[in-house]
Amino acid sequence: MSISKLKTECGQSLIVFSMMVIGLTGFVALTVDVGFAFKEKQDTQQASDAAALAAAGVLRATANVEEATDEAYAIAAANGFEDGVEGVSVTVNIPPDSGAYAGISNYAEVEIDGGSDAYFSQVLGFEAFDVDARAVAGGIGVNGDYGIVALNPTACKALDLNGNIGIEIQAAGIFVNSNCPTDAFWANGNVTVNTEVNSVVGGWDGVGTINIDPLPTPADPITDPLASLPVPTLPTTVQICPGSWSGTITLSPGVYNCQLDPAGSRSIVFQPGNYHITGGIVANGGGNITFGAGEYTIGGTGLTVNGGGRITVNNALLYIAEGETELTGNGVTRLFAPNSGPYEGISIFQSRTNTTQIDIKGTSLTAGAGAVYAAAAKASLVGNSGSSNMQFVVDTFAMSGAASLELVDEDNILIYQSALRLVE
Repeated sequence: MSISKLKTECGQSLIVFSMMVIGLTGFVALTVDVGFAFKEKQDTQQASDAAALAAAGVLRATANVEEATDEAYAIAAANGFEDGVEGVSVTVNIPPDSGAYAGISNYAEVEIDGGSDAYFSQVLGFEAFDVDARAVAGGIGVNGDYGIVALNPTACKALDLNGNIGIEIQAAGIFVNSNCPTDAFWANGNVTVNTEVNSVVGGWDGVGTINIDPLPTPADPITDPLASLPVPTLPTTVQICPGSWSGTITLSPGVYNCQLDPAGSRSIVFQPGNYHITGGIVANGGGNITFGAGEYTIGGTGLTVNGGGRITVNNALLYIAEGETELTGNGVTRLFAPNSGPYEGISIFQSRTNTTQIDIKGTSLTAGAGAVYAAAAKASLVGNSGSSNMQFVVDTFAMSGAASLELVDEDNILIYQSALRLVE
């Protein structure tokens, strides 16, 4: 073989090798840049998801589109994607412009176009890679009936069943809104719970002989199902407070600037209408009070039934503006809620700023039908028994001692669970 031929073949090999090196370099450069683009795509999607969820959360809380839009832009920027900066484009549509949720007002759509520069693969002619992401978030609703609702979002033992406890709720269940991971729903002792459903946001635990049917299942957090319930309008007519009387006295609607306390064998009958009792209502000893249909705003010491006191509430709302709600001893309390109007089904409504515990002890809650609503207060039942059909929507709920509760009324509290979810 001639020397010239060898030189020719060496030149060809060098050309092939150079082309292989260039190709390999280009492949590596493209691989690196694609990796960067893939990471940028992940970051862009995460920012879109977070911004859409944030906007949907504001919509659920305030229904304010402008605030929700601003929140979406702020969250996107906090995640490194600020609209109009370094080529980033962020678009917020409330309601969404496209997709399955287009035009639905409580959903938010966020689109981010970020782009990823081609650093190494420019040798192959690539300048940038298109990197965009889209997310849609909103509330998913689930309806359910509950006889006991504990609203506190974080408390451990938000539902506290301690002792010889029996609960039976027909066609409804128990909802515990706390996210405490260990024992938001807590049972200790000899506890039997028979319901349609038991829902808990956090965890549950039990010690002793625990029979819960069905077992608690995970749930999404809720907002107060009675948050829109209005505070009663106060009457303006000022009445004369009763002095000493014997037997039964009948009162007319209006404002009574005193405490009403029919001790001994005395009785009070409220005619139907709206009342404001600024000093509170007490029924003790042999005192007997009958409430006609209407709305009763009670201040001062609140509502107290003890000893042998007796109260009967006929289709009326008792609004506890101040003081406590205490039903104790062997008194007799019959609470029947309004059967129409804004307070239909609500027997006791304790002010949302009143954190005083509601105490129900002994056999004082004898009969009734309606709900006890105290969003800021704990309800404690000790040794209470009977089929009172009283529902509870309270901050936290506890039963202790030898206590039982049976709810057979089908008019339970309807809860609409609205959980924020990414839907696209």
